[in-house]
Amino acid sequence: MTWGDGGLFIKQGTDPDRSKTVTHEVDIVRFLTSHPEFHEISVALPKVAMLRNDPGIAVFEHVGNAETVQSRAQRTGKISTLPSVQMARFLVDLHECTNLNGTAPKLPQARHERAPFGLTFDAPDRNFLHESSGGAISLIEVIQREAILCDAYPQMRADWQEECLIHADLRWDNCLLFLGRHKAGSLAIRVIDWELAVYGDPAWDLAAWLSDHLGLWIKSIPLTAASENDGAFLDEISKARFPLSMLQPSMNIFWTAYASNRKLHDEEKSVLLARTVKFVAARLMQTAFEWANMSPDIPAHAILAVQMAHNILRNPDATIVHLLGLVDTVDNLS
Repeated sequence: MTWGDGGLFIKQGTDPDRSKTVTHEVDIVRFLTSHPEFHEISVALPKVAMLRNDPGIAVFEHVGNAETVQSRAQRTGKISTLPSVQMARFLVDLHECTNLNGTAPKLPQARHERAPFGLTFDAPDRNFLHESSGGAISLIEVIQREAILCDAYPQMRADWQEECLIHADLRWDNCLLFLGRHKAGSLAIRVIDWELAVYGDPAWDLAAWLSDHLGLWIKSIPLTAASENDGAFLDEISKARFPLSMLQPSMNIFWTAYASNRKLHDEEKSVLLARTVKFVAARLMQTAFEWANMSPDIPAHAILAVQMAHNILRNPDATIVHLLGLVDTVDNLS
């Protein structure tokens, strides 16, 4: 429901479980916008336009002339580093201000996450499989046949650190870009869809943002039936609309902005980065599953994403430098 540059965006749960997630999102947004300690966070949140007594209904202000980071990349064919800088700063505020060891208010009856959906593919819930396509189920079988992938899931769940409030689904489609009001021509961000937000591991948010860079690269490679031939595959990679070299500056500035502004010690930074890289692999496999879940067969791009996740877990140190391109180029963005 829109008019001019304004309007309303209405979300409604279509079943009891969906109604609970919509109500949870409203609770999260209201909590983060009702305490002065969270002011820097609240400016990038969706605005609750009105409260309804009906459970499972949320009414937010519509952001006029906004587009997602994903849509902007597809429309322009370019990757700006600005959204990554803004997202890094936002996550620093979110993760620090809501740290469970801090003094800021805590969300009453908040959800605490030990095993997000993306860390369960080694042993998925049976009900979950009943709702999946043939392509998605076949992809799970591929993952479960690979020892390095299956062995990684229990370790990633064991490594999970419950430290602060996290968005938990920080994909590019959940970040809106729009013209800011305070500086002419400047782009502002709004982080939407807080239905999965929990107290959990900040590395999961970092990994989600980084893995969408890799997903964009993979999906832009024009794979063909000849892709199994090494020469043909290398030629296809060279024709990607979004080559890795275009995406690496954005990944690098995101990580370095986050790490430097959180003022992490070297050891803390290394531990967080190691966990983030593993989670990037998990998020890539989740993305592959989502692609496969729209098809009766496994799409070629989904197979490539799983292969990339395998390579990340097999050699995380090489991933940091050669795939993610993470080198220190940002000292301080404050």
